[in-house]
Amino acid sequence: MYVNFYIAGAVSIISGNFNLVLFPMFGLRKLVQYVEIVMITSCMWIIMVQKKYISYEDAESELLLVNITIPLALIFLSLAC
Repeated sequence: MYVNFYIAGAVSIISGNFNLVLFPMFGLRKLVQYVEIVMITSCMWIIMVQKKYISYEDAESELLLVNITIPLALIFLSLAC
């Protein structure tokens, strides 16, 4: 349970710094649009991998795909939130 709080805190710190850097470059409207694009893309990727729309025939490659891309998509989704 505590690990979730630590991860949420780390994500808040990292995403806050990204926002501080990106806000002056893009402005609020573009920043929100880019964040939504990242969120939608991450969610779609997770769904497509979980539903096996994107998969490998080899079981070992499939496990590697799930074990690497799902956490990465979750990281991008968390940073976008």
